[in-house]
Amino acid sequence: MSETYVKVAFPIPLRKIFDYRVPSQLKEKVGIGKRVLAPFKSYEMKGFIVDFYEDEYREGIKEIKSIIDEKSVIDEKILKLCNSLSEGYFLPLGQLLGISLSPGLTFGKNVRERKGEGGKISVPSVEDKFIEEIMGKLKEGKPLVLSAEKEKRFSIYIEIARRLKLEGKKTIFVFPEIIKANSFYKIEKNDLKQSIIHSSLTLQRKAKELEKIISGEIDIVIGTPQILFSPLKELGLIVLDEEESRYFKMEENPKFHSLWVAEKRREIENCSLLLGTTLPSVETFYKIQRKEYQFFRIPFQKKFDIEIVKEREPIPLKVLREIRKNLKEGNQILFLTVRKGMGSLLICKRCGWISLCPKCKVPLKAHEEGEQLCHICGWREPFKLYCPECNGRLSFIGAIGTERISQILREKFPKVKVGILDLEKTRTRKAQRKVWEDFYSKKINILVGTQLLLTSMESLKHKCKLMVIVKPEVNLSLPDINFSEETFHLINDAIEILEEEGKVIVISELPEHPSIKWLEEKNPEFFYKKEIKIREALGYPPFGRIVKLILKRKTLKGVGRFSRSIFKDLKGVEKGIEVIGPSINPYEGGEKKSVQIIIKGEKGKVNEWLKEKIEKLEKHSIEIDIDPSSLI
Repeated sequence: MSETYVKVAFPIPLRKIFDYRVPSQLKEKVGIGKRVLAPFKSYEMKGFIVDFYEDEYREGIKEIKSIIDEKSVIDEKILKLCNSLSEGYFLPLGQLLGISLSPGLTFGKNVRERKGEGGKISVPSVEDKFIEEIMGKLKEGKPLVLSAEKEKRFSIYIEIARRLKLEGKKTIFVFPEIIKANSFYKIEKNDLKQSIIHSSLTLQRKAKELEKIISGEIDIVIGTPQILFSPLKELGLIVLDEEESRYFKMEENPKFHSLWVAEKRREIENCSLLLGTTLPSVETFYKIQRKEYQFFRIPFQKKFDIEIVKEREPIPLKVLREIRKNLKEGNQILFLTVRKGMGSLLICKRCGWISLCPKCKVPLKAHEEGEQLCHICGWREPFKLYCPECNGRLSFIGAIGTERISQILREKFPKVKVGILDLEKTRTRKAQRKVWEDFYSKKINILVGTQLLLTSMESLKHKCKLMVIVKPEVNLSLPDINFSEETFHLINDAIEILEEEGKVIVISELPEHPSIKWLEEKNPEFFYKKEIKIREALGYPPFGRIVKLILKRKTLKGVGRFSRSIFKDLKGVEKGIEVIGPSINPYEGGEKKSVQIIIKGEKGKVNEWLKEKIEKLEKHSIEIDIDPSSLI
């Protein structure tokens, strides 16, 4: 007599699917996409049925305890999406399926509804000719990159969603951060019924929003990357706004990139994909060049002045004069410093040479022992005194914090109110909101902050007349492959919040670096072409695949010993694949110590290598990160 067996995926960081026998009293309830309660190790866990089959009785197969759902909680297309992502990007299927479900899902029970917060802000309309052209391009099939100022993008998104609604189609809007999803949610959309989902909502609110989506009453869904898995029927369009944001790549398991999910869901649903941006990511620009993506640009109408000041001083005299002039005119000023430096950067100010790792081509970090160290591959070398290119004397560039900048400003302008916005002073959303309220009520004349200045804004109306960016090249001291692009986008994001006829001043000791010089040239392609050439030479994405293997143990000795044994095994890889490391991650906090190994090579070869090694890597609880946004 045959038995019924189910294949179950658990929401754990393992790709393995487990077989269970179904008790006779539960056979009639078996269905793909339903949740089960099953024994797992020494406890019971909820998992998802991803397949079932008939077979003879087999010894050693455990039975499921119960089938939780009366009907499937995983849409057929979502299951297909998760399966495809799991196979293509080595992601745990159970964790992907878990994302598609709200923890507060109730199906049929009454849930108290919290009043929505949408529809309070308006955006200017965009000419019909632009809408018509964009709609035409979307129907051509290829993903479309829309380059326009944020307010215009938002206006276009809403109008396209309205037109799709008339065709019986729905739209998903994905934003890299909660605050940006909230900003779009608050814009007036009149006849569009909207839903919003992100991690800050209560379980009750998530459940209510998800039930509205499932019921079909919603026209548009807004949220952060998890909503790419939402069970929205009749999907006509997926929009990723600020597609260049590094926050679209998840740092926690499952480590997917939103663009992977959007492209795969577009393929499965036969819908359109729109990537919104001011300036696209390097990889997206490359795809535009290769005609893999369509491109549509609405010319920027904002006029602004640019000045790059090459000085060592944190705030040079000519910048102080500009500040004084703006204060007299009643203008408020924003000062942007980069993240706290991860160490000093050794550069030549004469020719722009930067001390890079000869293997990884990322900046070396200076250590007190008189050495420079690469935190990706472990390369060490002594300090150099003179530039190997032009024989000029080398200098160190370090970060200048918000406290130091604000102290100088208070000394120079004692009657002026200076505020600070960073994660030390204003960690909570409430504290950040209070700073912005003080700034816009003119209780603060000059606001000094880190990148939090750019990411904590809640209103599209937040603008300033003068923006001063202090030493953006400190970003270049990050031992990472994306250090140049991070600096490029940081400067561009700052420009976007300038008022009409505003001015941006960049104080830099390295103005010739492409990530800064493009601003003086007013030509983003200057940066893209330089960066693409470098990535092609090094085999970095989009020209190759990078995999970060992360090993965590309780002690440094333990993780070191284990990583060396793994590294020996990996050394025997085929030609065309490079193994870099192991190296200790000096920036990781917490109880466990972390060591990483980098695998680099042609995409196809790396994928084949991973297929062979995946079971062994998972057996040793090694985290796998495909094309990570950061190597540190």
